[in-house]
Amino acid sequence: MNSPLAHATQTWLVPLLLGALLVAFAVAIALSVRTLVRSVRARSRARRALRGERRAASLLAAHGYRVHDAQLSVTYHPTLSGVGFAVPLRADYLVSRRGRRYVAEVKTGARAPSLAHAPTRRQLLEYSVAFDVQGVLLVDVEAGRVQEVRFPRGPAMRHRPGLACVIAAVGALTAGTLLQAPRGGYARTLEAAFQRGRTMAIELWSRP
Repeated sequence: MNSPLAHATQTWLVPLLLGALLVAFAVAIALSVRTLVRSVRARSRARRALRGERRAASLLAAHGYRVHDAQLSVTYHPTLSGVGFAVPLRADYLVSRRGRRYVAEVKTGARAPSLAHAPTRRQLLEYSVAFDVQGVLLVDVEAGRVQEVRFPRGPAMRHRPGLACVIAAVGALTAGTLLQAPRGGYARTLEAAFQRGRTMAIELWSRP
């Protein structure tokens, strides 16, 4: 004969197990749907990229570039604490025009064909270092654009003197001019010193 405790346990245990099974089933369905959606999106992006690469050769030729190679591979070796590290890279095209050689990278979509897209910018910068070429091209097939990308090779920032340095320099120039002024000619000398100081301040502050 079942006790009241066993009966109560059976009363709430069965719904609990059914609920757990339903939750597990719902989670499994959700994961499957998410995987399927990601797979469909990935295949769609791959087909789109493939179509873009096929059209890119014609687009490059239309812009006056001669295609020498496709899916060009190279391995370059940056060093970490003096130890070389092999980095394999693959660019879409090797092209030339007017005696200059370029690697061309094909991008599709709304964000990728832009230097505002950080992965694209970093990829092209790495290409400009790793490949033995004179330039890098960003090919936007959907917009029909072939654009050369140039990265600055000098320091990204140049020193600009602070406001205090500018004031000090102008003050020193003014004082030196006044000390050299003839007796009684301070007004004219002061005006000349002011003009020289103004010119100097503009030149210092306008430096990049």
